Amino acid sequence: MKNQSESNWRFTLEVSKVTAPAYPEVKEKVRAMLAEHGALSSFQAQSGLNMKNYDGVSAMLCRVFSELETEGVVEKQCQKRGTRYILKAKTV
Repeated sequence: MKNQSESNWRFTLEVSKVTAPAYPEVKEKVRAMLAEHGALSSFQAQSGLNMKNYDGVSAMLCRVFSELETEGVVEKQCQKRGTRYILKAKTV
C-alpha cells in the first residue's frame, strides 16, 4: 500500500506537466495586446495571457519583448520595477 506522501508527490508531478503555449503564439498575442493597450509590462502580459503559473514564462516574455525591441516595434522604458514596453508604431 502506498503512503500518503508518495501519493501526493505523484499528483504534483502530474500537475507540473502543464506546458506553456508555443512561442510564436505567445509573440502574436503580445503583439495584439500591445496594439490594444499601447504599452505593457511583463507582469501585465503574463496576466493578460493567463500564464502566471507557467514555468519559464518570464524568460519567454523577455525574449518576446527583446525581439520586438530589435524589430523596432517597441521602446523599452526602464523603471526601478516594472519595465514597460511602449508601442512605437501603430502597425503591429
